[in-house]
Amino acid sequence: MSFVFLRIFFFFLHPFFVSMTEVNYVPKEKTMEVSVRIFTDDLENTIKNLHKDYPLDILHPKDSTFVNKWIDQYVKSRLQVRVNNVVRPMQFIGYEEQSESIWIYFEIKNVPEPKQVHVFNTLLYDYKKEQINMIRFKNGSKEKSSKLQFPDNTVDF
Repeated sequence: MSFVFLRIFFFFLHPFFVSMTEVNYVPKEKTMEVSVRIFTDDLENTIKNLHKDYPLDILHPKDSTFVNKWIDQYVKSRLQVRVNNVVRPMQFIGYEEQSESIWIYFEIKNVPEPKQVHVFNTLLYDYKKEQINMIRFKNGSKEKSSKLQFPDNTVDF
């Protein structure tokens, strides 16, 4: 699926609820870079539903420690990467704004050459049942993409 097509979803068709998860294996470093792109307001509203006692503003946080913790916890509770049948812990790196969305970054260290990658993804399913989660896996020059729609939550590469 074309990345241009995904940009159209992100910038012009926000009534569609779409996220993009990229899993990139870096053989030289034996790491996986995991990047998640989500509309800022969708993520913010979802986390607000979980933490009603705190006025959340992802782009202008009063306390970035809380916001980082909640984003980290939320994504990790709904996104999991298993390599060669072993769940690999993701380390939260941070996030950055891009247009009406944010990119959230994770790293998985000490990853052997992947023969099989299993991705569990239910991001924002608790916000909108119309949510679509696009997933792209890259290993060197090999690249594959898939799409998950509620209630589907796993894909294998």
